[in-house]
Amino acid sequence: MAYFLAFYLYGIAFEENNKKCAASCTFSTRGRKNVIGLRQMMNHVREYREYKGVSLRWLARKVGCGASTISAIERGKCVPSVYLALRIAKALGTSVDDLWGEG
Repeated sequence: MAYFLAFYLYGIAFEENNKKCAASCTFSTRGRKNVIGLRQMMNHVREYREYKGVSLRWLARKVGCGASTISAIERGKCVPSVYLALRIAKALGTSVDDLWGEG
């Protein structure tokens, strides 16, 4: 749940310094590191996606965003909104904590 709260706080604290893409994902515009260290957040989205045997494009269509957005999330270049993180977790049949939690 700590990561869930961090997503929410990240969106509020850095909304004016970041540019939002159409798929509810926040990209840094100036390459600065942010205060809470979420710029390249470790996640397990790719591992869960490959374990389920689904393609990047299938997941993108299922959650309603672009394949490039899912790819950026998997690489840690993009931090999804809480809503998008919940949709990704639901599509993969797991929880947000499993995808972005430690372990």
